[in-house]
Amino acid sequence: MRHTLPALTLAAVALTSAVAVPAEAAARRAPGVKIAPGTVVLQAKSSTWVTVTVTAPGMGPGSWINFDLRGPKGDWVGDAVIEDPDGDGVFVGRGKFDRSAEPGGWRAETSVYDTNEGSTKPGPSTTFSVKRSTRLSANAGPEPVRKGRTLTVAGRLTRLDPYGWNGDYVGYGKQRVSVYFRKRGTGRWVYAGAATTASNGSYKRTFKAKYDGTWRAGYWGSSMFFKSVSGDDYVDVR
Repeated sequence: MRHTLPALTLAAVALTSAVAVPAEAAARRAPGVKIAPGTVVLQAKSSTWVTVTVTAPGMGPGSWINFDLRGPKGDWVGDAVIEDPDGDGVFVGRGKFDRSAEPGGWRAETSVYDTNEGSTKPGPSTTFSVKRSTRLSANAGPEPVRKGRTLTVAGRLTRLDPYGWNGDYVGYGKQRVSVYFRKRGTGRWVYAGAATTASNGSYKRTFKAKYDGTWRAGYWGSSMFFKSVSGDDYVDVR
């Protein structure tokens, strides 16, 4: 199914250069394209913007660039024309992504119309990622706990629902969650173990209480979901 993202906001942005580039050298430089951010993280309550910047020096007055943002399953933003009224060779356009955008690998493709040549030709392209956000909690206890007794780190991993029919975030099952410990008085986090989330996103891992310190958990993401780290929980071992 083709999904059209919200309308683009387009802008041509003039950039100043500390060093002047001779016209002959500029004309010989091939166009380049950059996109920021390189990873778009979709949120529940706000849209996320990407900025496409094409540098194409040496083109004639009134030249323009067209760019399309194409998703992995047919999503696209197309026929976005950006101009360069300042004549500095820098073309900038913006596209808005909402929570329903398809996650995965995306591609920004461009075509260039140079008035010096009077024709349109393929321009540079680049890739970027779109991922849905996740949330992770962690609670360590009991607190305080006697040395040598069992200490449990438990929490829940949730992922952004694309439409919010079941709430903004829903349980994310069958995912690996890593648990880390930082001993009191040190600044170094040490990997302690891992757990796999249940269907509702909950997880639990037990350890032997040895030292006072802080516990946290991390989910390191995938091609479709962004990483998340829990808050810290300090436990006093007596």
